[in-house]
Amino acid sequence: GDRSLPFMLKLLMQPPLNLPQTDAEQMVAQLRYFWADIASGDQVFEFPELPAAAQQYFRRYGAIDGAGNPVLIDNNTTLQLR
Repeated sequence: GDRSLPFMLKLLMQPPLNLPQTDAEQMVAQLRYFWADIASGDQVFEFPELPAAAQQYFRRYGAIDGAGNPVLIDNNTTLQLR
């Protein structure tokens, strides 16, 4: 999270979101732990304070199916040892 702000700012300003820098700067703090949350697995991303297009974009990275149901596969795996 300490080093994510410049990267997230670029992410918001590049395609497909293409947000103006002033808008991106206002939103970037809310996304500080986005990549860390992905790394920890099975996250559900809800950012209601972001514009609809940004909410939809970041929701794609969450553990949710197309119908909005949780799909917890990262941290809920069973290994069968033989």
